[in-house]
Amino acid sequence: MGMLNHELLQLVMDNYLYKDIWRGNFGLEKENNRVDKNGKLALTPHPKSFGVKMENPYIKTDFSESQIEMITPSFETIDETYQFLETIHDIVTLELNDEYLWPSSNPPALPNDEEIPIALMNDPEEDHYRLQLAEKYGRKRQLISGIHYNFSFNEEFLKRIYHALHVNKSFKDFKNNTYLRVARNVLKYRWLLIYLTGASPVFDKTYIEKCVQLSEHLDEESYFFPNMGSLRNSVCGYRNEKTFYISYDSVEEYVRDLQSLVKSKELLSVREYYSPVRIKPEKGKDLVQALLQNGIAYLELRMIDLNPLYKIGVSKESLKFVHLFLLFMMLIEDGPFGEEEQKVAALNHDSLILNGLQGRLFGEDSYITLEEKALVFFKEMEHMLQVLKPSDDTFIRLLNQEKQKQLNPKLSFAAVVKSEIQKSSYLSYHMDKAKQYAEESKASGYQFIGYEDLELSTQLLLKAAVKRGISFEFLDREENFILLQKGNHREYVKQATKTSLDSYSTVLMMENKVVTKKVLKRHGIRVPDGRVYRDLDSALADYGTYRNNPIVIKPKSTNFGLGITIFAGTFPLRITKKLLRWHLNTTRLFYLKNL
Repeated sequence: MGMLNHELLQLVMDNYLYKDIWRGNFGLEKENNRVDKNGKLALTPHPKSFGVKMENPYIKTDFSESQIEMITPSFETIDETYQFLETIHDIVTLELNDEYLWPSSNPPALPNDEEIPIALMNDPEEDHYRLQLAEKYGRKRQLISGIHYNFSFNEEFLKRIYHALHVNKSFKDFKNNTYLRVARNVLKYRWLLIYLTGASPVFDKTYIEKCVQLSEHLDEESYFFPNMGSLRNSVCGYRNEKTFYISYDSVEEYVRDLQSLVKSKELLSVREYYSPVRIKPEKGKDLVQALLQNGIAYLELRMIDLNPLYKIGVSKESLKFVHLFLLFMMLIEDGPFGEEEQKVAALNHDSLILNGLQGRLFGEDSYITLEEKALVFFKEMEHMLQVLKPSDDTFIRLLNQEKQKQLNPKLSFAAVVKSEIQKSSYLSYHMDKAKQYAEESKASGYQFIGYEDLELSTQLLLKAAVKRGISFEFLDREENFILLQKGNHREYVKQATKTSLDSYSTVLMMENKVVTKKVLKRHGIRVPDGRVYRDLDSALADYGTYRNNPIVIKPKSTNFGLGITIFAGTFPLRITKKLLRWHLNTTRLFYLKNL
């Protein structure tokens, strides 16, 4: 039986949205435990060099002082997100002295429960919450770590499909329903992502005693459950004490059900709802109010293991497959997802954990295995790609690569990790990896990965800013013009040396149209919309946005009306190409804005 909603897929094609649908915003959050040279949990405080824990937007502590959390900003490409996370990883690694980042989701060698240091946040509410979690779940379980994958669709894409569908509701409601649709489908079929990203099949003898007693062992210290590729997603992993059934039919019902669980003391707070998928608003201290007032801004996927086969705990290919999976979840048929359907989804989740892909698939008309259903997934995703990207085989190759893990379970991440651990031991294998990755971080210590186009002095300045929790924004990347901000203090910096202490910096800002516009806008002064383009393809990609509006095309840094072209109304693509090519050849960079 097919899964794709062919009417929706055809609507995407008919409205020329097959390029826009791939656009999105991506962010990553990653937790690692700090360990000593023997693979034992480090009991030292969170490094002071990273500043105040609650204020650093990039480097925080999670449950324990020993558990570092790294957070990227949101980027428009997976490549940028991946590179930023790698740079944070390198920054943290170089500050650890004789300690290392443990590369597995499963904890290292642990002391007794009461010896694991709970993070001190200097916030009574936060400190009390962590103490309650420790009492409810035990400290060892809280040290399970992983990757959180944050995704949102491109806003312009959502608006265009909203208008194409002629939906009889507000855009906010349509947007909420789109994210809820994807969340429902991901929850239904999360077992496939857990299989393809699972990389925590073995754990140490010092983990939770009950889990150790129920498991088998490779040696005296390395334990496992047969067929299980992800301890983190099992009953011994990071789950709520019982299964909760939350409505994903609307934001209001989702919030109502969470508040009800908090009121009945089933949950300590809405944050304790450890769903594999969360719907998230824009940042706000009160999650509930932010969701109700502003709606859903992005989805957070929480089932991805740290993968010790990769330095930063995840491969770029895995991240791109998750993106492909999310688009597929948007384009497949959407059905009910009430309590019964959620029970079926949970059964399939546990069927994978207990029996791998040979486990039974629940909820289908006929008796089939998860493996057989996975084949249907890959076939349908391949069809989706043939429609959306018929001349691009990049994603087809990626899909085939993931399909091989289904056809040959020995190629799965979990199987490879388990096989390598068998050659040594759980602790030895992961410590060898931790030390190897630390050396790799040292080798690229001065670079800001992904920003090698910047002057080295600017790269070093940005790395120092990240370490200290100072956020930054590019005002003009090519000119090495950046804005540093912490709290209410802002500093405009060019080429790492010219700051507000240099009066000439004001002149440099005024000479640059892009920087001037951003500064004015930040101070509440109305300015025209516009973008800078460095090549013809990226400018033409936005042709649909500008074609029916009066616009101006101008060089980025000239005065007196030189090199300016004005379009008063609709303009054909053929003429646009000629003019844009002329601007690129003449001024190399040009700025396009609405009149």
